[in-house]
Amino acid sequence: MAFLEKYQTYTKIDSSNLIAMLDNVDIKKDITTITAENIKLVVENYAVGEQSYTLYTWTYVFKGVDYDSLAVRFNKFGQLCSVEDSRLLFTINDTSINISLEQAVDIAIENLVVFDISLGMR
Repeated sequence: MAFLEKYQTYTKIDSSNLIAMLDNVDIKKDITTITAENIKLVVENYAVGEQSYTLYTWTYVFKGVDYDSLAVRFNKFGQLCSVEDSRLLFTINDTSINISLEQAVDIAIENLVVFDISLGMR
């Protein structure tokens, strides 16, 4: 996809792994899902009225949770219709827990709000 190569140059975000996933797409199917490492590619062909579109959505997955994506939509003539890119909005650096169980319990108790069903918060 020439657009993605140009967009990669523009954003300076390495998208070579996204581009490589396109080799496995069957564009004739209504929907195709491909997963490679921590990236899921969904390609959807759909129509709105008489206009047909193809939507390519690459989603990064971390521990089973979708967190960043790039979506590119083309019409039936191959013209670019939209681009949505959230890859620069969020980063996941470190998910390690750096406190002990006792510290976590102390923090929870300090921030505990007492709730009484009959009276509400007090």
